[in-house]
Amino acid sequence: MIFKLFTQRNEPEKQFDVYEYEVLPEPFINQSFYIIYDFIQLYKYDSHIREEKIWNDIYDIFIRQIGVIGLDGYYINDSYEPRIENYYRTHNGNDLLNLIDLIFIYFDKYLRHNPPSGHYNISKILDSSINELNCRFKQYGLGYEFINGELIKKTNEIIHSEVIKPSLKLLHDEKFKGAEEEFKLAFENYQNGNNKDAILYAQKSFESALKTICKRKKFEYDEKNDAKKLLEILRLQGFYPKYLNRQLVQLSDLLLSGLPKLRNEEAGHVQGEEIRNVENNYVEYAIHLAATNIVFLVSLL
Repeated sequence: MIFKLFTQRNEPEKQFDVYEYEVLPEPFINQSFYIIYDFIQLYKYDSHIREEKIWNDIYDIFIRQIGVIGLDGYYINDSYEPRIENYYRTHNGNDLLNLIDLIFIYFDKYLRHNPPSGHYNISKILDSSINELNCRFKQYGLGYEFINGELIKKTNEIIHSEVIKPSLKLLHDEKFKGAEEEFKLAFENYQNGNNKDAILYAQKSFESALKTICKRKKFEYDEKNDAKKLLEILRLQGFYPKYLNRQLVQLSDLLLSGLPKLRNEEAGHVQGEEIRNVENNYVEYAIHLAATNIVFLVSLL
C-alpha cells in the first residue's frame, strides 16, 4: 500500500514541470530497494536458483556493462548483496537508474521464467513488484516507468516536452493561477491513482484558462459557463485571426467532442450502484488534450 504522509501532501508544488529526472529522493531509493530485496528473498531457500546466485549475476552483469573491475567499498571476498546495496544507496541519477533498469530486466527476462520452488505464480508476484515500482515513480513525480521489459524516460513521449511543459510555463502567469493549480491537481490525482478526479481537474483547468482569457480580453461571460459556451464566446468575439477560422473550427469540434465529452461521461456523472473504472489511457488523453488546447489558446493572447 502506498500512503501519502501529511508533509508529502502539503509540500510546495513544483514549477513548470510535473516530472523530476535528475535526483531520485532518498525515500524512493529505500522503497525501491525494498521491492528488489523482497523479490529476491523468494529464492532464499530455493534449491535451483539461490539468492546468492541472483546477487552474483546482477553484480557481474553490472560491473561488465559499466566497465569497472568491481564496486567500491568492499573487499573481493565479501558477498555481492552488500556491494550492490552500498552502490544502490550511495549513487543517484543515471548511475542508479542504470542499476534499477538492469535489475528489473533481469527479473523480467530471467526470473519470470524460473520460479522458485513453491511459487508457481512468480509472474503475478513480479507484475505486482513492477507495478509498485511504477507507483513509486509516480508518487514522487519521477519521469520514469518500467514498461514493456525496460525502463523508459517519460520525456520520450514527445507530447510531454512539446505540450505539457509549455502549458505549465504559460499558466505560471499569476492571472492563470487557478488554471495552473487545477492542472497540477490533475497530475497529482493521476500520480495517486485517482483517475476520475484527474480527468475532472484537467477539465477544470481548461475551463479556468478559457475564463481567464475572456476576463483579460474583457469579453462578457458568466462564471457558470462551461467549455462549450466559453469557446462560443471567443469565436463570436473574433479572438483569433480570420485566417485561423478553419483551424479553430476544427479545434472547437475536437474540444467539444473530446475533453468535455470525456469528462462528462467518465468523471462527471452520478454512478448509481455501478462503480466505473477509468483507465490510465483515458486520463493521459484528457490531460494531454487539455494541455494542447491551453497552449494554443493562451498563446493567442
